[in-house]
Amino acid sequence: MNKSLLFFILIFLSIQTFAQKRYCGFVESNNWLNPTKQEKMLEMEQKLAIEISKRSNLKTKGEVFKIPVVVHVVHNGESIGVGANISAEQVYSQIEVLNEDFRKLNADFSKVRTEFQAVAGDAEIEFVLATHDPDGKELIEPGINRYNGNKTSWSTGDIDNTLKPATSFDPYRYANFWTVKFSRSDLLGYAQFPNYITLPGLSETEKDVTDGVVMGYEYFGTSNTIPELISGAPYDLGRTTTHEVGHWLGLRHIWGDGGCGVDDFVDDTPQQASDYLGCPNATDNTCNSLDMWENFMDYTNDACMGLFSAQQVTRMRTVLEMDDMRDAMIKAETPSIEVPSQSKMVAFFQSENPERCTPSKINFNSSSYVLYNQSAGINLTWQFEGGTPSTASATNVEVEFKDFGVFDVQLIASSTAGSDTFLLEDYIKIEQPFVSEALTLPFSETFEGTPFDNLGWAEESIWEIASIGRNSSNSLLADNYDYDFGGSAGDIISPSFRLEGISNIEISFDLAYAPYSDTGIDEPFDSLAIYLGDGCGNKTFLWQLGGNKLATADSTESTFVPNASEWRQTSVLAQGISNFLVGRVYFSNIGYFGNNIYIDNVNIKARNDISSNSDLIVSPNPNDGNFSISLTNFTDFSDATLTVFNHLGIEVYNAFSEKFNAALISLPTLKNGIYIVRVETASKTHTKRIVVDK
Repeated sequence: MNKSLLFFILIFLSIQTFAQKRYCGFVESNNWLNPTKQEKMLEMEQKLAIEISKRSNLKTKGEVFKIPVVVHVVHNGESIGVGANISAEQVYSQIEVLNEDFRKLNADFSKVRTEFQAVAGDAEIEFVLATHDPDGKELIEPGINRYNGNKTSWSTGDIDNTLKPATSFDPYRYANFWTVKFSRSDLLGYAQFPNYITLPGLSETEKDVTDGVVMGYEYFGTSNTIPELISGAPYDLGRTTTHEVGHWLGLRHIWGDGGCGVDDFVDDTPQQASDYLGCPNATDNTCNSLDMWENFMDYTNDACMGLFSAQQVTRMRTVLEMDDMRDAMIKAETPSIEVPSQSKMVAFFQSENPERCTPSKINFNSSSYVLYNQSAGINLTWQFEGGTPSTASATNVEVEFKDFGVFDVQLIASSTAGSDTFLLEDYIKIEQPFVSEALTLPFSETFEGTPFDNLGWAEESIWEIASIGRNSSNSLLADNYDYDFGGSAGDIISPSFRLEGISNIEISFDLAYAPYSDTGIDEPFDSLAIYLGDGCGNKTFLWQLGGNKLATADSTESTFVPNASEWRQTSVLAQGISNFLVGRVYFSNIGYFGNNIYIDNVNIKARNDISSNSDLIVSPNPNDGNFSISLTNFTDFSDATLTVFNHLGIEVYNAFSEKFNAALISLPTLKNGIYIVRVETASKTHTKRIVVDK
């Protein structure tokens, strides 16, 4: 079947079922449909069964295993308690649900049918809050690491390839949980199955850095404590996390992800034909035995779940001791505490980017709060070393740092619950980039080195070296054919190069791309964008093309591998950059499960022979599509070609002018956005960015 059509059908089906059932990404995220993975998992099950049999006859209570948890609260700059930046109360309510469910202390256990109460088990597993990060620094909020991911939503690819590597605490010492806004509306959560590193062949299929549980923030916690979570009903009581942690500890879905005759490898859970939705009938029977739909590993509503079976408990405890990573974690003595029960003052603030290349104004926002008393009055005392003002008491403060240097910021918050101090030493860094460490232009990269000709490239996991190039052995590849990046951008960034005394640069590279076949469905397409960075993490958009405009070859449903004739050279100008001390070029892949993009033979050189943007005057700017253009400091009235491009680099206007000095251009059909005006003569090229705003 056509790949795009299959993708559309799967999306359609997921939309159709979302309103009726929870969706757990366990099978998909662990690649269990892969035959090789299935074979290895079967080997694991055989060895696990031997270990379980050794423990099944133990009559005495075992040791209570304590699991130190860090919850990475991933947000997009919201204040604490707003949107994805969930409150500590919400986090702690979920940890309490886990402790109740895994210790068989949940109040609704009494609703479990009598037949299954008799086989329920106390896992003797408890979850505690890590108090320090892996470097020994005390966490502001026990068990919580807040992370601004600068994204409104996250695909599973983004999470596993970018978010987890950037945030994960040592999985041999911490259980990593993440709360996010999923880009898929039908996905509630997913977990990584145990690695079983001691078993041959399995470790190569998993990554330590991706280990843990990922949850939609709307389903993390319980509406019994956080009333606004009722919007997630019937999945509002924290049982999705209980379900996913069950997977993380080695449990499969109770129906075995098959039907009657398909095993979940637990002896005391009856076989059943499929998952259950809602709250089923007490007498439901699909495989000649009463179905245990109250089990946490089914898909029923949160209010209708209530138990782990005794053999599921044995399996989880066995996994904790068999799996190298989990065994090390429960023995690591990671500093931790139980969920706090008393009100407490917590000082906390967020700010704009604290690292700047030039003296700047920076906005600060206090997110201080009183745990379990959000309405309490709070007094604030700010101290800004090197800033103006140097002190303040408001919630939001704009501070100007006029000098180069490294400065501390401190916030003291006080209330009837006490006071707390949040100090970030050397937080503000107003520093010029290290020009002496940057390369000198011209710069060239062929990707024939190991893996690069030049040191200093910054790679992201979606880019890789391909064993084919333009008249060479290697190039750089973004694999959009095998991976669906969901429109997320993945950058590969050049080394820094010096720009002192340079007003313009030209970036040229060889490009190869073939779109995936057109299915007739109106869907996004892969694209490539280029940005120029200033050495301080700030970047300016230069160019972007996608789909057929990017293509160098005919579309194909096969993996695109270019031949010698399917490459073209592309050049991009960056002008008016005389205020840059150093620069870095960002090649940004925006992938939509289409086909491969290749780049090769990157060259960057100074182009001071091209006039600066100041020579070209556009008025008015912004405009409504009607504007005049003229040249200053230009006495050679040569013939010129006038061109206007949209932000994708697509030409929207072209005209030839004899003896050009000025012209009126009327383009009333232009949509609002950014455009580039270019005037090209025999000796010089002039460009100007304009904004159409009607």
